[in-house]
Amino acid sequence: MCGRFLLESEVEDLVARYNAEYPMENFKSGEIFPSESAITVVKADDKIKLMPMKWGFPMHKSKKLVINARIETVENKPMFKSSLQSRRCIIPANAFFEWKAENGKKIKHKISKSRENIFSMGAIYSDDAFVILTIGADGKMKSIHDRMPFILSREVENLWLDPNTDLNFLKSIMSGPGFIDFDINPVEPVKEYTLFDFLNQ
Repeated sequence: MCGRFLLESEVEDLVARYNAEYPMENFKSGEIFPSESAITVVKADDKIKLMPMKWGFPMHKSKKLVINARIETVENKPMFKSSLQSRRCIIPANAFFEWKAENGKKIKHKISKSRENIFSMGAIYSDDAFVILTIGADGKMKSIHDRMPFILSREVENLWLDPNTDLNFLKSIMSGPGFIDFDINPVEPVKEYTLFDFLNQ
């Protein structure tokens, strides 16, 4: 799955990376949590645009949010089907985070793409909310988690964004991006200070 991601790139870098228009709206940078607003890349009026959206589809009759959709079943889910057909977007990221159980503790790991500072996570949207698609983990990721974000290669980004792209062709893209070389590093946990620590500084 994908429950946190990181975007620290400047707007100018995103505009250049995606050859996109930017509507001059503020967006959060840093670590992004579910329910928060994040920058997305969409195609609207035949133009590529950077647009802020909230992370997570609201569940019917519930306050909970759906933040991920499995790429293997997304086409068959009523909540996602129409979005997959015509409302696809990209979530730009510098890294995402996963937790691995080690010695009885869950250790947070930062996962970035080797030799590529900004990468594109495939997503779908409805109104002003998005859901990140996930696939089965491969390579180094298998040692951390059995799922990972669906990451698009640069060659298919525009096809993914285009609402007119044939769905059968999209399925070939969705079969998997092939091997991705990740850099995976544990994130140092934040120290929890006690009164003893302060008295002995």
